Amino acid sequence: MDPLLLSRARLCTLAAVLVAAGISGIPADAATTQASTCVDAAGRAWMSKVVWGEEYTDGSGLRRLRLVSAGWTTAGHRVPTHAVVRTYSGARAQVQELAWSGSFDYRGAGRWRSVKPVNPAAAPGISKVTLSLGQDGSGEGGCTTTFRHPVLEQVDPSAAKWWSADLTGIPVGPMNCDKYASTATVLALRKQWNHWDNCGGTVVSPAAEGLPAPPGSRGPVVRWRKPAGDPNVYQKLNRTFTRANWPVGGTDDTTSGSPPDVSARYQAYLYIPSDDFVLNPEHGWAQLLQFKEDYTDASGRWHQDPLWAMGVHNFSGTLQGGLWPHDKRTFDLASYMDRWVQWEFRLYQGDRDDTGRGGRIELWADGELLDTGYESEGHVGSAARSPLSRARAWVWIAGPYTSNQTTNGVPDYRRTHVTTYVGPSRILPLA
Repeated sequence: MDPLLLSRARLCTLAAVLVAAGISGIPADAATTQASTCVDAAGRAWMSKVVWGEEYTDGSGLRRLRLVSAGWTTAGHRVPTHAVVRTYSGARAQVQELAWSGSFDYRGAGRWRSVKPVNPAAAPGISKVTLSLGQDGSGEGGCTTTFRHPVLEQVDPSAAKWWSADLTGIPVGPMNCDKYASTATVLALRKQWNHWDNCGGTVVSPAAEGLPAPPGSRGPVVRWRKPAGDPNVYQKLNRTFTRANWPVGGTDDTTSGSPPDVSARYQAYLYIPSDDFVLNPEHGWAQLLQFKEDYTDASGRWHQDPLWAMGVHNFSGTLQGGLWPHDKRTFDLASYMDRWVQWEFRLYQGDRDDTGRGGRIELWADGELLDTGYESEGHVGSAARSPLSRARAWVWIAGPYTSNQTTNGVPDYRRTHVTTYVGPSRILPLA
């Protein structure tokens, strides 16, 4: 039988076949069966599908579907076929290849040939299956379709064992300069965040500050305030993650070392009041969200160095921001002041980056992508400054770190006056 060519009429026939098979128009994130078509170099159209079966929860608390089968058909009868089904647990991490060649009676696209691939191990949206199809012995190239594990709505992050800090139940009051203070405020805060002995932090009621509540929140928020002349430029909430407690977070015990993969979505609500956020006019900058890592060098000396961050500065006269360290200014801060904004890092470490660049970090604000950084500009993820064997802890930070530099002989902190608020924050698995 001649190859099926993609005329308008035959496209309609293909659609009808898919409808008859019960797999037409089903979005990948809403069903357990995914279907697609492709056309090989000889002009034959192939229909392929992947079936995902029972739902289960993996060891990290992610809801997933088990891969059942991968199959294909075409509008012909005994068609010599060469098919290759590949399963990937990441962008490039192939875990299985199944090849099949032979003549099969597809009964005019009414019958499917299928195989049972191995269940991929990576997260929803990351695991994938590809089907490469063509006419065996034709000498013409085949065609390939790709199916990703359906993205599922995840359960509440605390129930799924992912860290969150909604600040609920923390009494309003000063956080003191000692993170180990025995006040009710500090003791309650330490269950969600630490604050590194930094002065200037207070747990406050948004209403008492004249602010709206963060979206979906009824709890307090954290206010950081650094007056002009105050040399305390480090005002940060932080949470420590290790191999033993990832992704829940916990104490500062770093004996188990850094997690080997910290790919995730890191979210924090920030409120920046325009009338109370003043950087040194001659030279001012601030980092508002940041990653750091504890590690030891070859001699055993402890270090904690900054990695990727969201920063702003006034070097061009207006407050502009973007990702650091590549320092590309991609947004005006004025557009994100005087309201609660959900800032987010999406971190894709190593093979989790499907662009093939070995690592990627994205900066989002209220669901809008603002900036992207890559591994070539700075390591994305853990073990950034040392081998993983000497990396002690991965640290997630929310709060202002303002300029500790000197301009024309005058410390920048003397003319820097900033107030910021931190609301609910959480870490989620990548979709």
